[in-house]
Amino acid sequence: MKRTLLISAICLSASALFAGTPSFDFDLTSAADTLKQSTDTSHFFMGRREILVTNGGNDIHFIRNRFSEEDEVQSQNKNPLNQFNSHWESFNFGIGGFGSGIASTSVGDNDGYIDVDPIRSFAFHWNIADLSFPLTSGKRIGLVSGIGVSWDFYALSKKNVWLDKDDNGLVHFDTIEYKRNKLRTCNMVVPLMLEFHPVDNHSLYIMAGVEGNLRLGARTKHVTDEGVKNKHKSDFYMNPLTCNMVVRAGYGLFGVYFSTALTPMFKDNKGPVVYPFSAGVSLNF
Repeated sequence: MKRTLLISAICLSASALFAGTPSFDFDLTSAADTLKQSTDTSHFFMGRREILVTNGGNDIHFIRNRFSEEDEVQSQNKNPLNQFNSHWESFNFGIGGFGSGIASTSVGDNDGYIDVDPIRSFAFHWNIADLSFPLTSGKRIGLVSGIGVSWDFYALSKKNVWLDKDDNGLVHFDTIEYKRNKLRTCNMVVPLMLEFHPVDNHSLYIMAGVEGNLRLGARTKHVTDEGVKNKHKSDFYMNPLTCNMVVRAGYGLFGVYFSTALTPMFKDNKGPVVYPFSAGVSLNF
């Protein structure tokens, strides 16, 4: 009974997490390699990671590598692109905003209408899968790529601004004071990063590199005091392809990251010159 409640809680938590994001099919059971149960133990497998639930659901253990040394060697021989124990695959949650330049955290005076409140703006990045291989014989340094999806929600500081576009570029109008005024973007992410393992067990890691972003969509959302919601979808003259510089570090399952854009968010002469940034924590799997 406890095991059933545990699985239900995980599913409900996942549903709540993705409720505010674009819809997509995410099934924890189908995403796992297999699920096997004994009288008092449950094993959840996802990639090389294993979640072991014992004592009727009272104890939870995280095992990073579920393969034996022999199995790991055989797996690497079959797939030469995954011979390095990378930490790219992860869920990432942080806060974000816009800057007037690379690594800046504030916009220029002329672009104040698109300034955001970082405390109420957040980023959710799902790094789905990786491809990696070592660059040194001891597997301390590796090259990592992969694929992921990012959702960024920016709460505009000025709640009476309505963003739109015309033939000349991005435009903004003063309107009623909204309770919430947000800009949301969605991107497909492809990284190219170097990862360094300072210690032999490879649990401690430092990563640095770039991420290419393909814009999948954008929209604004306005909510009035009466609860009326208005959504407006547009490309807002955003660059369809952008590039970020990213630094990641952590130990085992947990880490931190910082990302700043190397290219402006909007096309030349079509919108304000702003560079998105985000920083937060990651749960590696």
